[in-house]
Amino acid sequence: MVRLWIQDNGKTTIPKNLQDLIDKAAFYHILRHWRTSIIFSSISLESLLADLYEESHQKATPERATLGELFEKVRKKVDLPNQIANCITKTNKARISAVHRSHRLTVSEREATDALFGALNLGLWYTVDYL
Repeated sequence: MVRLWIQDNGKTTIPKNLQDLIDKAAFYHILRHWRTSIIFSSISLESLLADLYEESHQKATPERATLGELFEKVRKKVDLPNQIANCITKTNKARISAVHRSHRLTVSEREATDALFGALNLGLWYTVDYL
């Protein structure tokens, strides 16, 4: 199903490196490895935010910026639709739950699905509407 979202009539709409990350997120989602799926979704989202930052700020992405910080910096220069901003926020919350184990003991299918959905939505918006 994910492959259908990232390809249009066999023509790729999301760059190959991001396709690979999203494919891995979907693969681990199918295996019910929620934490790993969330991490791959978050990496793809962060990569897209870095591209947006560099295009909008005309300088390299800060090396130590967290996903949340990068999102806030991008929002200042890029008019993100509310739906996309909400997807990024949900993916970042899922990432925090997955990475910072003290935040919660477990992550669920819901967080993994939200993260994958967020990565897909940002990827499609970026390649179809933004570029």
